[in-house]
Amino acid sequence: MKIIEWRSTVELQAETAPSDLARALIDRTCRDAFARYGDFLRAKKLPKLRGDPDHLPAISLLPGNILLDGKASRALDDLPSRFGAVAPGCCYWGLYVDSLNHLFLRNDPLVKDQAGELVPNPQFVRTLTHEISHVLSSNLGVWDVVGYDRQRDEDLAEEFVAYMGMHFPADSSAEDLARHGGPPATRGSPTAGSTATAGGGGSRAPRDPPANGSANTSRQREGSTK
Repeated sequence: MKIIEWRSTVELQAETAPSDLARALIDRTCRDAFARYGDFLRAKKLPKLRGDPDHLPAISLLPGNILLDGKASRALDDLPSRFGAVAPGCCYWGLYVDSLNHLFLRNDPLVKDQAGELVPNPQFVRTLTHEISHVLSSNLGVWDVVGYDRQRDEDLAEEFVAYMGMHFPADSSAEDLARHGGPPATRGSPTAGSTATAGGGGSRAPRDPPANGSANTSRQREGSTK
């Protein structure tokens, strides 16, 4: 999968801008997930049509925290001008649009530890791992064999996250902001009282889209705007 777009967040430049450390984390996460997905499918007793993916999506890394700039133009929750046709609401950490063969992800592979050093962001790894399940289950032909079901696809992605050793839920924008040190929410802040929808870690655009949109979405934890 090739990264073709990477938009950083002004308040979190070190964590969200392109860097060798961030690219290495993305490469390692993809390599580990791809290497183990076949074993995961066998453990779940699920068939596949192909031994290798037939085509892989391009990747865009975009602002996702709605307390900063996640709702700005060309961000993950830019519903009015970009994702409103495929995303059935707010708020997301990732979006796999099968019909476009494109994966949209949060832009923060890194986070600063207590010493101020940049380290892997476990929430980014969680989201990317979840999304990879959507990508591979589709491109290996799993749903061509067993028939596509949106909730089953979502459940399978969450099971893959656990299979890869991550047993923590997706975070909210408020929790994410605290993890990044809590910079002021100066841009793209939602109105008081609005909330993000609860959910898991990843998404894909199903071949048979739901009535209210054409993509499953990597939702933020409920209460992210409070």
